[in-house]
Formats: sequence, C-alpha cells, structure tokens
Amino acid sequence: MTTNNATADHLSVDSLMGQITDEFLDRLNRGERPEVEEYAQRYPALAAVIRQVFPALEVIRRAPSGVGSLGPGPDSEVGIGSLAHV
Repeated sequence: MTTNNATADHLSVDSLMGQITDEFLDRLNRGERPEVEEYAQRYPALAAVIRQVFPALEVIRRAPSGVGSLGPGPDSEVGIGSLAHV
C-alpha cells in the first residue's frame, strides 16, 4: 500500500503544481507581474521548483512570438501542467 500512497501523493503534487502554474500563467497573460516569491511562500513544499520554473516561464511568455517559443503563446488556452515533472 505504501507504493499506492506514494503514487497518490505524487499525483497530488503534480496536480497542484499544474494548477499553480496555470494560475501564474493566467496572471502573466492578463498583463500582471506576479511575484515568484509570493507563490514560493504560499506553497513552501514546492518552493524550490517554483523558483526554478516560474522565472523561465516569464522569459518564455515575454519573448516575441516564434522566438524561443516552447509552445502556444500568451493567447493560448492550453495549460502547462506537464511542467510539474520538472
């Protein structure tokens, strides 16, 4: 049963990270400048990942379309939940 609990915990962390990332990107897309540290403080268990991933997301989102793009631009409705594996 420990393996099932570990898997469930991992899925919960992945899901939470996906939700947090989507919220952060939504705010960027609305023209806000959310603070990475705000998210790191709100979610201390994920702070290290947040501090690594979110600044990179800011750079990618602010890049001109097609320059260093890793996917859909700011007008996209696609979430970035897959980054939770980083």
